[in-house]
This record gives sequence, structure tokens and C-alpha cells, in this order.
Amino acid sequence: KIVVIKNTLLSSNKPFLHFAQSPNIIETTAQKVKDDGSDKFRETEKSAMGGVLFIDEAYDLDPVGDFKGKPIVNELLTLCEDQRDNISVILAGYEDDFQKKFFAYNPGLKSRFKEVIFEDFDRKELSTIWIDSRERMKWKEEEGVCDVAIRRLVK
Repeated sequence: KIVVIKNTLLSSNKPFLHFAQSPNIIETTAQKVKDDGSDKFRETEKSAMGGVLFIDEAYDLDPVGDFKGKPIVNELLTLCEDQRDNISVILAGYEDDFQKKFFAYNPGLKSRFKEVIFEDFDRKELSTIWIDSRERMKWKEEEGVCDVAIRRLVK
């Protein structure tokens, strides 16, 4: 299961999927944010103002187990509290990892975000996606490739 978690814009009556005033979307990963450090993360926050900050694999910030992630999560908490009307923060990753690595750090984290969980695709849905992509991209393939791909994706 994949979970996408977005700050809830607690002080406003805006709908859950409101994406601030502009189409500005800044995309990054937890690993990049940790490698860049807190100062660079503040710059990233500023560049996302008025739009969306998307952090993929955000559970990997792991503020309990990773000393590099803790200051980033503290910055994220402040951002979500102080700038909730000026930015939408979307954290993406696997549900179990969020529970174990991210929310375990601070009980207040969970209340600042709204969870949206996407269930895994079943074999039929994956087959439809594969076939539609193949036709749209004009791919050529040997017989049985779709079945092999689906088996690997389902694992």
C-alpha cells in the first residue's frame, strides 16, 4: 500500500485537495533532503511557497533512527504549523514505514497530516495499465511479457 499524506490546512475551510494559489510544485526525496541538510531544506521550503512541496519516500526521514532526518522533520513541523495557508505539503511512501519510522517520532505529527491510502493494483488492473501503455507507446513485445511483468509487480 502506498500512502500520500498532506498537511490539513487546519486553520481554513479549504477542501483537502486544495493546492494553494499557484501550480508551483517542488518535488524531492527524503534522501536528497537529508543529504542537502536543513539550510538547503529551508531554501526548498521557500521555493515551494504558494504551491506544493512533495517529498517522496518521506518515511525515510526517520527522525527516530537517523540523525540527519530529525532536524528536517522539525523544520517540516514548523512549516506545516506556521505556513499551512501558504503551502501544501505532500509526503508519499509506504504505509507501514510511515507508522514505524515517521509517526513514532512525535505524536503531534499524525494530527498535522491527512492520510490518503492507495490500495495495491490487482492483476487485472495491472494488465489493463500494461496493455494501454504498450498501445499508447507503440511498444513491441514477445508473447507473455505482460504476464511476466505483472507477476514481478505483484510480488
